[in-house]
Amino acid sequence: MARSLRVAPEYINKVKSALQRHGYPRQQSLATDSGLGLFTVKSFLSGRPIDYLNFLELCTKLVLDWQEIAYKELETQPTGEASPFITGAPITQPRYFFGREKELKRLFNLLKCQPLILQILCRERLFTLEEGENDDNWCEESLRQMKPFADLFIRLEKIDSL
Repeated sequence: MARSLRVAPEYINKVKSALQRHGYPRQQSLATDSGLGLFTVKSFLSGRPIDYLNFLELCTKLVLDWQEIAYKELETQPTGEASPFITGAPITQPRYFFGREKELKRLFNLLKCQPLILQILCRERLFTLEEGENDDNWCEESLRQMKPFADLFIRLEKIDSL
């Protein structure tokens, strides 16, 4: 069985409607109640892969049959070479970005040529824009994702100062 699962495209609307139906007015409410990060909940609701156990937890909270809504990948699907610096699924077809071509182009160019820290920041900003959120909560999520790399950043600063 795969280590990560994602909601099949045909079930995304069903999953999103379950959010309201089961008393979660916002994605943050579900994240808090399930003990998971907002990024994980957003990924789940958008059909991006998340950890298997997190997928089961969110399905339980939303009273969904995880086996029904999980995307079933064909065994023969080719897997592309991924950069070791990409920590999540690539954003290839952002939705709801009409009229934001300049910002999108800038963010995608930064994602292609910048280190991990900038990729995390840009990716999280794209997710919040996709959700139509205009506040600064994306910064907190980005910082949370960067915490595991704190030692690496400190070592890199020391090397740069030599």
